Amino acid sequence: MRRYQRRFINGTTGDGIVQRFLAFWEEHAEEIDTVVYRSEQLASILLERPPRLVPCHSDIHAGNVLVGEGDRLSIVGWHAPILAPKERDLMFIGGGVGNAWNQSRQQALFYEGYGAADIDAVALAYYRYERITRDVLELCDRILDSAKANASAEGREEGMRLMQSLFVPNGAVAIAHQSYDAVT
Repeated sequence: MRRYQRRFINGTTGDGIVQRFLAFWEEHAEEIDTVVYRSEQLASILLERPPRLVPCHSDIHAGNVLVGEGDRLSIVGWHAPILAPKERDLMFIGGGVGNAWNQSRQQALFYEGYGAADIDAVALAYYRYERITRDVLELCDRILDSAKANASAEGREEGMRLMQSLFVPNGAVAIAHQSYDAVT
């Protein structure tokens, strides 16, 4: 993230998509700095205690959870499973990623099926910020380094829309801030 911030300070140039992205970044620079700072702060807290590792999907957003015939649930996209605290996957539920699973009814149904679980609120807040940071970095690559990311103009425009969606009211950034406020 800091690499891109340095590039912006040193004067990144580009087409209209890049210019809109830079204007958006400038408008949200303070909030982006807050996301980075808080993810580092929460990471340092988590490093001071031993994690409870479990198998995690690592990308269990709504696009990877399918409901088929007879309400049969399938989780797809198992290309990068990891051992991590359960909050690594649970951060998607109510976390604003893709603006899915944000309604309290959806969350209640999920946890009804998931069962009782002690959730580490610090880890949950950390993983929400970590996901935003990773998404922003991937979107920077897509929009600014189009040759490296092999992105078309349409793909770059979609990246711009995704970047904006992170910062909408009740979006992923706002929800991460709420998670942080709950533990501080």
